[in-house]
Amino acid sequence: MESLMKKDLVEVINRQRSGTLAEYTAEPNVITEDIEDKVFDIVDGKGTTVTIKRNAGEGTATYFNGDEQHVYKLRFIRYEDYLNQFEKWTKGVGRADYIVYDCSGSNAHFIIHELSDGKVGSKLSKARTQLFATLHLLFDAPRIKAFIESFSNKTCVLTAGSAPVCSPNGMADGFNQIYNMLPDPIPINAKLITNRGFKAFETRNIKL
Repeated sequence: MESLMKKDLVEVINRQRSGTLAEYTAEPNVITEDIEDKVFDIVDGKGTTVTIKRNAGEGTATYFNGDEQHVYKLRFIRYEDYLNQFEKWTKGVGRADYIVYDCSGSNAHFIIHELSDGKVGSKLSKARTQLFATLHLLFDAPRIKAFIESFSNKTCVLTAGSAPVCSPNGMADGFNQIYNMLPDPIPINAKLITNRGFKAFETRNIKL
């Protein structure tokens, strides 16, 4: 995925650039972080190089990674940071915070994750636009589209301050019990997303 973002996605950005801009020729930086913990939180790491991982209950969103038998190796790509470096070439292009995918070989999960501070309210429309814009740009690169479609579970996630919160106590123990206690994610009605084979939810608890 990272190599495709350095070549194929740059080609898409150049095709869609304003006619007044020269072709973008620099190799973009793709910042990634691999996480294999059973339960962990993430935060918005935009503009920093520090880890986005936090202890369960200390971040913005909580990942419940796999089950008692299997834990996924998840690769987080800082997609917003990626697009920000293009500056004028991607001005006005919506962007989610993270692209997340299972890089353990099972191709189980591909996630577009947008983090939002405060209550979702009027931000839902903007967040939906950012999620769709991310998918739209990625799907305009045929090899990236094929890579995404190779995953069994494809999800767009919005995490906002109003999303249900799960208590951090004992999160890393007893997956099945914890799963049964988690509030259900709130479906997001967005045909532009679901028509591309993705489910879309608002939640702070991402269960894989």
